[in-house]
Amino acid sequence: MRLSRKLLVALAMASAISAGYGQSADNRIGEAIGHGDWFGLYDAYYSTPKDSIQNFLELLSRCMIGNRFNRTDISLPAFAELMKTPGLDPAWLTNLVVMYSMDMSRTGQNKEAASMMRGAIDTQCQGLDSTWTATLSSMADKYAALSAYSTYGLDFQGHAQASVPFDIVPVGPKEKGSVLMHLSGSTINGKEADITFDTGAGVNVICDSLARIYGLIPLDAGERVKGIGTSTATYAIAREMKLGDLTVTDVPFCVMDLSSGNAEADQYFGAFNLVVGSELMLQLKDLTLDFRDNKITVPAKTPERTDVRPNMCFSSGMNLQALGTVADTPILLTIDTGDGQTGVLGPSFLEANKEYVLSHGRKSTVRQAGVAGVHVTPCHELTDVSLTLAGHTVTIPQISVVENDAHEESAGRLGIRSLRLFSKVRFNLVDFIMSAE
Repeated sequence: MRLSRKLLVALAMASAISAGYGQSADNRIGEAIGHGDWFGLYDAYYSTPKDSIQNFLELLSRCMIGNRFNRTDISLPAFAELMKTPGLDPAWLTNLVVMYSMDMSRTGQNKEAASMMRGAIDTQCQGLDSTWTATLSSMADKYAALSAYSTYGLDFQGHAQASVPFDIVPVGPKEKGSVLMHLSGSTINGKEADITFDTGAGVNVICDSLARIYGLIPLDAGERVKGIGTSTATYAIAREMKLGDLTVTDVPFCVMDLSSGNAEADQYFGAFNLVVGSELMLQLKDLTLDFRDNKITVPAKTPERTDVRPNMCFSSGMNLQALGTVADTPILLTIDTGDGQTGVLGPSFLEANKEYVLSHGRKSTVRQAGVAGVHVTPCHELTDVSLTLAGHTVTIPQISVVENDAHEESAGRLGIRSLRLFSKVRFNLVDFIMSAE
């Protein structure tokens, strides 16, 4: 669910104005929320005495910090209190309900999330766009259907650490050199399964034909999915999924057709008929991608939470993003193993480094495929570009800088070929810290 930036801006600005927008702390916090600058919000909030922040903004800050940094222990009580604020515009309140229910679902409170969402539909949706109302109803149906299951049960079979082997598999035209991560020796409901591991996928995905082959249980829930185009999706449950030493029970999947209608792009999309992504990663809580030994390791014991500043966050579309540096420019990057190339840098990187890009880049075009469509945009191809993640620097042999990108939510995206320049990449999703070797 992609949240409305306009509504967040309105919330932040209105609340700051009500307290006297000239106050520096409220100003910084309001601007950070309005611009979707979650690290700026984190720094402003935790560097400011709480009694100097206007009450509404203080509550909203905790809601957003918890939602974007996977700190439901912070966001859930803040949402509960914030929702009691009198006089909230129904559209604003509905947006808060979406985030609140999302965080409830992350903690397994799907029944409560469904109840709250349906209550919002009954009392707060008058006058809202019918498409928006339909989306909320679909979310309520999804949470209600999931509430019948204890999703993401984990069985480490007595091991202190699970090991999930993977293969690096070519995809698409050979001359492109694109590759993906396929989890080796995996099964779904006892049948062998060729699963793509895609950190850029906000939900697990399966096509309809495979859902039937593997005997997934259909759920009475569905929605419209927007990307470059629009497609329809339903939901289903896999009662058991085995990944190496790890067994996961009651795994939700989004059942949908990922074809784009473009023959070249669809050479890639066949590899995405069965995908697990960041939703599974959140439940695993701590995993390391070992590109030296081609395995994912997951400790059975969840790491203790610390007070370290995160270097990862969620986008509004719930994609995993990490702070990094590209060509000496600090940048927020979507981490996407489902991108078979090195990735792409967006228009904001071009704007900040125009002289460098124009003088060093070769003009070309790039095709970016998404749900039900393909987007072609002019680009500049750079070679031998430095990338720093978590204090470690590598050189990307080639990466494109696009002039426009309608469906990106960050300044850039790192694909699997860039991540493989590191020997290991660890995702600590308790502290929301990415580390690399």
